[in-house]
Amino acid sequence: MMSSNPTEIGVRTMLSTQLKKDFVPAKPKRKSRVLVVDDEMSLAEMLAITLRGEGHEVRVVYSGMDALNILDDFAPDVMCIDFMMPDMNGQELAQQIRQRHDLLYIPIIMLTAVNAQEIIKLTSLDSGVDAFITKPVSREELRVNIRTMLRIKTAQDIMLEALDRVSAAQEDLLNYERQQGQYEAMQASIATYSHELAWPLSTIDITAAKIEKLLNVAETGKYDISKITGAGRVYLKEMRDALNQAGSAMQRLSEASRFTTKELMEDNFLLDLEQAVENK
Repeated sequence: MMSSNPTEIGVRTMLSTQLKKDFVPAKPKRKSRVLVVDDEMSLAEMLAITLRGEGHEVRVVYSGMDALNILDDFAPDVMCIDFMMPDMNGQELAQQIRQRHDLLYIPIIMLTAVNAQEIIKLTSLDSGVDAFITKPVSREELRVNIRTMLRIKTAQDIMLEALDRVSAAQEDLLNYERQQGQYEAMQASIATYSHELAWPLSTIDITAAKIEKLLNVAETGKYDISKITGAGRVYLKEMRDALNQAGSAMQRLSEASRFTTKELMEDNFLLDLEQAVENK
């Protein structure tokens, strides 16, 4: 099993710490919203008065179609809907609500008659209803059900937000690992081209020493100038070849060096990672 390097440990520690902070549920910034849907106006208003007395923001509509039309503007946390309504019943309304991805987790409480058949409740549960209250509605039962559904909704919201943050953290880590891989590849290329550059530079240095020695010999006048000239041309060719090789290696080294450490660190996330590792 491969061991993690200090930088990776620092990255994962920072992400873990941040995620733990993010998982702490924030205090609600607004009143909980309840949408009441019932064609019986007197009952709907009684429900609204009871729920407003509990501190909730309540909106009342009298048909399933009106409920669908108001969902985007009101964005309820809980819905309390009647089963028997003229344009569409509560079961049909629940089905349409659950067809929308953004409304999958809104708790739905259905109001049913005392003599409601068991099959109605079962099919309503299958349609997306979460709880039932039997008419005539008990105010205390209504309060308890609403509080329960709000607890469920809050837990679901925290879970979904946590999943989003985990996904974002995983993406950040993948980006870091991808850029780290690019950085390591760049370092490997630089090492390779630096090695390729070392030989022609060494050759140039040796050839320069040979030319200097040849000039010293020429100054003595003891040797045939044609031999000295021939040797000089050989040395010059060696130097030209070495310079060409050095130039080629320098060009590849320059191209590899474009992806610099500074460019890697320009990303704010990577700057945070560097700081986290330094503070370990």
